[in-house]
Amino acid sequence: MASICEAQGKIDEAMVLYMDVIHLSPENVVAYEKLIALYDKDGQYDKVIELSNGVESKSVMALFDDYLVSEPVVYPDEGFYASYVTVTMLSMEECDIYYTLDGTEPDKENGILYDEDEGIELESQGTFEINAVCINEKGICSNVIERQYRVRPKAPQTAVILPNGGTYD
Repeated sequence: MASICEAQGKIDEAMVLYMDVIHLSPENVVAYEKLIALYDKDGQYDKVIELSNGVESKSVMALFDDYLVSEPVVYPDEGFYASYVTVTMLSMEECDIYYTLDGTEPDKENGILYDEDEGIELESQGTFEINAVCINEKGICSNVIERQYRVRPKAPQTAVILPNGGTYD
């Protein structure tokens, strides 16, 4: 019935019917595939992500792989550092990573595209708030992560001057 509605261009009705099938049969892969395709075609990625909530079946959950984006993995952990530090990040899904250093929320327009060959070098004294997000090819974003680094390099030890003495040749 949902397929007939879809063929007739009654997309909203088809979506409702696919949702009914999913509620009656939570492991119905075909109903999930059809509903995901309709949401995708319309760019309703938030609906796809919402649909994934509560899914227990591995075969159904695999349908959401292109829509669920993990947060960036960051090394080293946030905290206090007594020397300059280079922060590295990676994406589990090989997505682009965007970040900011001023505490604002990053995106493609407001963020700096992370370069994995360079990392983020914190080469001055201060407090740095790095916010980062992974964005996949569909433009779907992960949750924003926040890490704070306090860099306060230790002052060099004071030189010890020994008294004059001894014989020199």
